[in-house]
Amino acid sequence: MFPLIIDCTRPNIKGEGFIGINELHKNFKRYRSMLLDMRGLLSGQRLKYGCESLTPETYYATIAASQNFALSSSYFVTNDSFGNAVISSAGSTFISGHLICPGGAFGLNGANTYYTSSSTAGGETWPSIYSTDARFRVPVGSGTYARSNRGKLCDLVVASSVQGAAVQVATHGQLQLLDGDETNNKWAIVRINPGLISAGSAS
Repeated sequence: MFPLIIDCTRPNIKGEGFIGINELHKNFKRYRSMLLDMRGLLSGQRLKYGCESLTPETYYATIAASQNFALSSSYFVTNDSFGNAVISSAGSTFISGHLICPGGAFGLNGANTYYTSSSTAGGETWPSIYSTDARFRVPVGSGTYARSNRGKLCDLVVASSVQGAAVQVATHGQLQLLDGDETNNKWAIVRINPGLISAGSAS
């Protein structure tokens, strides 16, 4: 890697003398976080998952109350009986889209691991991708991706608010596998199963 050099003689931004120990500590935590992120990238992990297509079709989805969104997660959703988006799970029988989380939802540089939507149902509105030809990079939640899985269907799985692909499991087959990480088994490239894209009710 590269050495971390902190100049303790640099005046602070207000010009009130030298940099303080609190600022040094904040800088250290920020650089340490950057180094850990880089280590994750080298092992095949991603800082954030999501759509990799250039111009997918979207609509605006209202979000159900108190939905937990993890930074290192995919955001496939299903509509509840009120028409609000809830995080899809292994038991979801259809997918209404993939949410695009608003900028800053997780804080500066992804400082927060989770974001919880408003406690009021429909209190937030986010864009949601419904294109069946849109490609998404998602974490592998269970199973082991192999090249022989290309083209096959798989389920979603949610653990500790992190949604990902359940490779080699296709009870409902919400996703179709297009590619994946054959080295570290960290991610898969998927699209929504065209047969399960719907705006119907989850209940």
